[in-house]
Amino acid sequence: MQETEQSIDIYLQKFFICIKESSRFTICLDRKTREKNSVFVSEFGLKDADLKKLLLSLIPKDFSEVVQNSNPIFAHEMLYVFKKETTLTDINGEDRELELYIKINLITTSSNDEAYVISCHPAEKPMSYYFDR
Repeated sequence: MQETEQSIDIYLQKFFICIKESSRFTICLDRKTREKNSVFVSEFGLKDADLKKLLLSLIPKDFSEVVQNSNPIFAHEMLYVFKKETTLTDINGEDRELELYIKINLITTSSNDEAYVISCHPAEKPMSYYFDR
């Protein structure tokens, strides 16, 4: 799939609308299925508002890749992955420079869009950007 900065900007604008209308936005924090997300949130004492602010700071240049959903039930869905470099303060008061791995599923229905943040945690391996920086 060939993405452009404009197509990613459109994707992010739809995503941002879902974040601002909280009923259309979910961050997957289940400790059994999304432990990395919940550990990240706990380690940095992040509240919903903090996560939303972080996600709303994404820009098209943060885009990394599109991947097919690995869950066979949702194999038709394409997930958008972003690399976000940021500095956050952990619960011990230490500032830490992070490279975050953020994976989003934006589902369009006949009535509206719904957004699911599947992953939001420090990257486990080096990531690259899709567009030149």
